[in-house]
Amino acid sequence: MRQLRLVERFEIHGRGIAAYIEAPQVARIYRDGNLEPEVLDGPTLAQSDAFYRTYGYFQESRHFIECLREGRQPDTNFAYGAELMELLYAIDQGGTI
Repeated sequence: MRQLRLVERFEIHGRGIAAYIEAPQVARIYRDGNLEPEVLDGPTLAQSDAFYRTYGYFQESRHFIECLREGRQPDTNFAYGAELMELLYAIDQGGTI
């Protein structure tokens, strides 16, 4: 079976920090003007090089299933999504909530 090589690139910037991410393989994080990045390796973080672990939503799915079993609300739920959409709509309209 052929392995699909899928890479998504992201840049995230904040005050004193920048991250350049090539998901699911590597992230390079530059802090406070340092020229040498902190390098995070995707397979090491996922504790596996299996595609479904490095690129999938393994941890998020696991969290969701555990919440169902324990009767807890997951971190990302419909109420959170609705609040986020309301915020985004207000920003788009140039107003506040």
